[in-house]
Amino acid sequence: MKNRTQRIFAVLLALTFVPLAGTAASAATADAGTCSAMSQKVYQSVNPRTAASLLTLSAAEITSAKAKNGFIAGGGPVFQVSSVSRTGLVAFYRLYKDGDFVYIPNTSTSDEYRKALVLGYTSQKVEFYASPTKLACGVGIQRYLKGGKHRFTTTATEGAALEAAGWTAEGTRFWAAPLPAAPLNTPQPVTAPLLTPLPLPAVPVTAPVPTPVTAPAPVPTPVTAPAADPADWVRWENLAKPG
Repeated sequence: MKNRTQRIFAVLLALTFVPLAGTAASAATADAGTCSAMSQKVYQSVNPRTAASLLTLSAAEITSAKAKNGFIAGGGPVFQVSSVSRTGLVAFYRLYKDGDFVYIPNTSTSDEYRKALVLGYTSQKVEFYASPTKLACGVGIQRYLKGGKHRFTTTATEGAALEAAGWTAEGTRFWAAPLPAAPLNTPQPVTAPLLTPLPLPAVPVTAPVPTPVTAPAPVPTPVTAPAADPADWVRWENLAKPG
């Protein structure tokens, strides 16, 4: 009886954990789909004089705010959201008052939006769509308050620096998708330059040795014998000379 009870308990325990595993996998899949839907970069810049923070989907607005309104610090992308309505995301409105921007959803589960209007904030527009609940694949956006101004950050290091400067942490206000990892710089193959063959050294040319020319042996000039005197001639030298 005892063994049978133990077996039944083991089966019930196994059945208890099977749906939990499936639920966790389904939640992770849903989170991944929500994160992939948030592909629009959000840019942030800060006005050092007022300490106000501006979040916007427009890089052009960052440039304009820098030139006209003193938002000269930062300016780069900080996280990603959706610019259109998606399943699992809610609209975050940009509200403004006395140089301060704050981003709040208008939902039935929170009256923060209504309270901001009562405090004198003006709702300017829907700035983006993000998740009001935690995402395993997402990054929590922390909000801080000081002197009627709000700041937003995604890292504990930045949050600690703000708290050290007197800002009050208001907690995680929404979840967004992290920025994609920067691509690795793949080294380009280097093509070795073609080697130009060096000219071969000139082979010294030996001047040909002239072949001695043997002068031809002189040909003797034939000597013509003097013609014989006629028989009736007497040479002078043969005549008797006087004395």
